[in-house]
Amino acid sequence: MKPTILFCVATDSFYFLFLTYLFILACLTPGLDTALNLIKIGSTVAFIASRLFIYCYLFENINIQRELVNFSIYSCNWTKMDLKFKKLLLFTMRMNDANQMVIKASPKKIINLQLFANIISTSFNMVPVLLKITNSENHKSQET
Repeated sequence: MKPTILFCVATDSFYFLFLTYLFILACLTPGLDTALNLIKIGSTVAFIASRLFIYCYLFENINIQRELVNFSIYSCNWTKMDLKFKKLLLFTMRMNDANQMVIKASPKKIINLQLFANIISTSFNMVPVLLKITNSENHKSQET
């Protein structure tokens, strides 16, 4: 399941960047079919952004719920229980928290809403660079 999650997040991130770039290019290009292109590309960008948001929101929710299980186990009235129950409770908490299991896109990137914000921020930081490169290439081709 992990490679599929990584693949979906990575491809959606790339598509979001690429389509945002195309959307801005369509806004800057005059023409008769510009409005239709803006609607097509804009709706696709919104769809991919919502899909990324859903991935990140749901996986963050799963991670939070897993952490809450340990808190709930600890919150029971374990101090009044016998030694066997306390050992079992400790074992259960260790098993639930083994290896700090969270859903990750890479060894260091946890899939959560912060990742979604980073994807959106990075995309909107890269689009002006791509537009500048496109404009400089257009000026070079017009000069020759």
